[in-house]
Amino acid sequence: MSANSLEKIKTANTVLLALSEEADLDALAAAFALSELFRSVGKKPSILLDKKHYDEKLKALFPPGSNKFIQENEPGSLVLTIERINSSIKEIRWKEENSKLNIYITAENSNLNEKDLIIKRTGSSADITILIDLIDPKKLGNYYELNKDSLSDDRVVSLVYEGEILPIISQKALTLIQGLEIELSQQAATYLLGGIYWKTLNLTNNANSSILITAGNLAKKTNDISEAINIANIKLEQSEIKILQKLNSEMQDRGDGVFTCFVDELSLMPSPRLFNRFFASLPMKKGRAIIAVFGSKNTKESLVLVKPIEKKCS
Repeated sequence: MSANSLEKIKTANTVLLALSEEADLDALAAAFALSELFRSVGKKPSILLDKKHYDEKLKALFPPGSNKFIQENEPGSLVLTIERINSSIKEIRWKEENSKLNIYITAENSNLNEKDLIIKRTGSSADITILIDLIDPKKLGNYYELNKDSLSDDRVVSLVYEGEILPIISQKALTLIQGLEIELSQQAATYLLGGIYWKTLNLTNNANSSILITAGNLAKKTNDISEAINIANIKLEQSEIKILQKLNSEMQDRGDGVFTCFVDELSLMPSPRLFNRFFASLPMKKGRAIIAVFGSKNTKESLVLVKPIEKKCS
């Protein structure tokens, strides 16, 4: 994201995190993580998320908490503007009469001229709108039609991965958080890790070295990856969760297609099934086998479970 976009977000007070109707769990995870962190630095975030998509299952994974939600057809407000006032306002009151709403405005020392009164509708505008996994705000449907003024180019930034085989918005959101210099909370890290797990089928599908390192760093921040795995709806035993957490946090890219994970406790050595799952997440490189090494930092002889890729990488 450009320095100009980062500055717009930094100076904004109200932030709208806009999701399309096709938003997946990865995009949802990014939105809830950003909302959590923006509140922590005093901003007022809201999430554009239709009630019909935010069902009970999603609420269990992403609890509403203190989040503010905006609907696609969110009703706007009427703004009454008096252009020329020669004295201070003495009183403003309103009264419902015969199914009508009458608003009474009284000036201190002069009469108000009805010709100076302007009535205008305003939508659910924000200082800045962050499009999550979107480039064109028109994809927001009715919300765009009702709030075009607040979705001009200078008030919109996009959080999107372009040109990637498997774009992971949670990873992009982490980059944004780092650019804004906001401290990552445990809950936000859990959301982002859950988004990565979901998008990569628990790090078994198109997880390159960058994604693995990101997942490892987030795992360290969460302290407990079970909630993130629950977001991804992946059922693992508690013992397996503990092992995966250790592997993610200890994994190091040694270069030349070699990754090492040092596991000191014999009880944390992965089973063949879990080893295969973790091994499948390591990135392939053209013409080179990938080797995963597990063992103790102190005992060279315990470097076991070495598994090269037998087929040629393309």
